[in-house]
Formats: sequence, structure tokens, C-alpha cells
Amino acid sequence: MKKFFLYLALSFMLFAQTITIYESPTCECCTKWSSYLKKNGFKTKDVKVANFYDYKNKYNIPENMRSCHTGYVEGYFLEGHIPAEDIQKLLQQKPSDIIGLSVPNMPIGSPGMEQGDYKENYNTYAIKKDGSIIIWSRH
Repeated sequence: MKKFFLYLALSFMLFAQTITIYESPTCECCTKWSSYLKKNGFKTKDVKVANFYDYKNKYNIPENMRSCHTGYVEGYFLEGHIPAEDIQKLLQQKPSDIIGLSVPNMPIGSPGMEQGDYKENYNTYAIKKDGSIIIWSRH
């Protein structure tokens, strides 16, 4: 029973995290991703910016890993339409060699990019401090 309450407390702490999202003032899919995150227990702070590329450069997001919006939480960047479970895993594990996660190219069916029942297969990538890129999860 103690393990259950410990798990419950840990889950609440993780879900209470605030993700700051830097996005274009005219992008609807960014707003949809933010709403998705809220439904999955996160808090969001949506920041509409004229030049969101400034944040991609600030967080050293490789060009081939960029997408339409950039989130930031607990020292990690979150680029694109990343599923909540991938963010939860990142915040639970807190890997010291990873600087962020990315779902590049806005795949259909990823959170915020839903179009009916159609869903493309896609990967969430982890970008390491040394610049290398690994697959974090497959969807």
C-alpha cells in the first residue's frame, strides 16, 4: 500500500510540471498540443513570439530536428508534437546526457496533429549534449 501512495505522490509531482511553449501567434496546432498536455496532467505557459527560431537556436536544436513550436521544462527542450508519456519518461529518468526531445516534421496523428483515425508512424528522438541523436520511443 505504501508503494501505491508513493507512486501516486510521484505521479502528481511529475504532472504538476509547467511546460513553457514558445510558438507562433498564428499556429493552431501549437495550441492543440498545449491543450493535449493539459489534458495529460501538465501545466502550460503559452508564449506567443514573433521569431520562435530564436528559441530553437538558444536551445541548440539541430536543424533536422526542428518543428513548429519549442517547449522547455526542467532544463530540457521539447520540440514539436511530443506525446505526454515521452515527456513523463524524460522527467522521471532525468538523463544528464540529454538536452531535449524532438518529434520533427509534424507527423499526422501525433498530439495536436490529429486528422480523424489516420496516423503516421513516427519517432520521438532524444538529442544528446554531444550532438548525437537517438530514438527515444516509436509511435
